[in-house]
Amino acid sequence: MKLNIRVIPVLAMLVAVSIIFTRTMAVMLPIAGAMTLRLSFGEIPIILAGILFGPLAGFMAGIAADLLGYMINTFGGAYIPGLTLGAGLTGLLPGLLLRNVNKDLTFWRLLSAIALTQVVVSLGMNTFWLSVTYSIPMIAMLPARMLAQLIMIPVYTLVIHTVVNRSFVLSLRERQA
Repeated sequence: MKLNIRVIPVLAMLVAVSIIFTRTMAVMLPIAGAMTLRLSFGEIPIILAGILFGPLAGFMAGIAADLLGYMINTFGGAYIPGLTLGAGLTGLLPGLLLRNVNKDLTFWRLLSAIALTQVVVSLGMNTFWLSVTYSIPMIAMLPARMLAQLIMIPVYTLVIHTVVNRSFVLSLRERQA
């Protein structure tokens, strides 16, 4: 992937949409007294960046969205570098898993890539970092976070599959290939 004059504005827009979805339209739920579960659509633009422009672009979009979003609205929490890494991996992993899939991006391929990404990043890494930061056992956070992912993974897949299969996005993907 080359960062050219056409790609950078689209990535910036995806970062902005991610920040809006994550920081202003999210629902925070407490687990064991700490705000450790956020439900939002902020991952969708980051995953899209990885799928449309490659793993490096997805990684950079995730990092940028997390850092800029934290500066805008901290949700009253401490900065956790591990969560920034997780945001980057949210764009990197789908980009890696789906980089050779151009024309036949099926719902099931997308679902498996998003599911693997969310299990590794959200259930694994992010739960670990929140556990360490807030001194809450991972086992106490996992049931609620697993339930949230059971709902969000199909929603993410449906939205991204619908967006990626639109004619303007198909032409954008063909130009990038």
